[in-house]
Amino acid sequence: MARLVGGAVCVWLVVGTAAPAAADDSAKLLAEVRAAWQQRQDAARTARFVWTGRTVHPKGVVVGTKGPGKDVVNDGTGRVLLEGNKWRLATRGLIWSEPPYGFVPEHREVAFDGERYVTLIHHQPGHNQFPYGLIRRKPGEVAQASMTFNLIDYWPLRVAVRGADPRLSNETLETHALARRATLQGRPVVELVQQRTEVSGESKVWVDPAQDYAVRRHDMYTAAGELHTRIDVTTERHPSGVWLPKAWTVQSMSGAALQRRTVFTLVEVTLNPSVAAGDLEIDFPPNTVVDEYTDSKGQSQLTASHIVRGDGGRRPIVPGEWNNVGYEDLLRTEPGELLGSVPPPWWTSRSVLVAACGVVLALAVAALLVVRRRALRRRTLPVTAEPPVNPRSEER
Repeated sequence: MARLVGGAVCVWLVVGTAAPAAADDSAKLLAEVRAAWQQRQDAARTARFVWTGRTVHPKGVVVGTKGPGKDVVNDGTGRVLLEGNKWRLATRGLIWSEPPYGFVPEHREVAFDGERYVTLIHHQPGHNQFPYGLIRRKPGEVAQASMTFNLIDYWPLRVAVRGADPRLSNETLETHALARRATLQGRPVVELVQQRTEVSGESKVWVDPAQDYAVRRHDMYTAAGELHTRIDVTTERHPSGVWLPKAWTVQSMSGAALQRRTVFTLVEVTLNPSVAAGDLEIDFPPNTVVDEYTDSKGQSQLTASHIVRGDGGRRPIVPGEWNNVGYEDLLRTEPGELLGSVPPPWWTSRSVLVAACGVVLALAVAALLVVRRRALRRRTLPVTAEPPVNPRSEER
């Protein structure tokens, strides 16, 4: 019994407890957290963070449709530059690819300038055989356009310096509308709660009042109540006086099984660096295939594609070219040059479709005229009771 009680106490200290909070107390705590987060955001008008990350994918987990046959350790790096709600993110590491049903190197750069979401994925052996760029325009949809920086791996950084900006912090304070005092690992904290709904699970964030309400832990649960993500954060005070993450661990779960564990460590922190006009822009290298999309009312439409030439110009990709030629062919030809020798299927030609419709319509009109003419002839024929007599039959 003593062991059971001791175990229960340990669980209570590690997981944390919370006393019921009145509505007034909750609103007061939320206001205090918001003020601290806003102050930290105002103190970091621009920011540069550089980190390393070690990810462990346990043997047997399902990453794509299969998963690794042994434990895989991925040592990656990343950096982000922030200016207001604009940002540029660059990461290096491994990504699962099918085929070859394994992890391959990836170098990804992503930037958001308030209106355009730009991505550059560099050459990946066994994956894309050419650099690929994506330009997506989402005017007025800042939160969705910032989806890469909204990945859970970077959540502690986002909240640390943009916690009061719902466009870059997934509306943490708006959705976590309940605040109450609690303890976490023996420390007094404030627990922010987003309550479970019919379609989403519960979410909890623990912040430390002694560290200007910096985040210490973030737990997310499924609608069934199972823990699926936990983020533990270690903080330190920057020379400027701002409390920032020093390291954090992200664990992804499936039931009781660990799916992924990543330990991130900040190696460089610069608050309020000068940001030049081009620091937040991505320049596509020569031979990059670029797709441009325009998003409106939740719909995404491909509006143009091109390949970046060596001189910085563009080689437009004509609709239908990808269906008949390969990447190397596009590099050595001009737009539409190969469509003459390798034409698209005949049924996709607009002129053929128009001609076919014209023939069908003409046949239908001719058939209608024949039917009407026959009907008129039947109406004008004389009506007789007996067939006419053949005079030659009487002579016999």
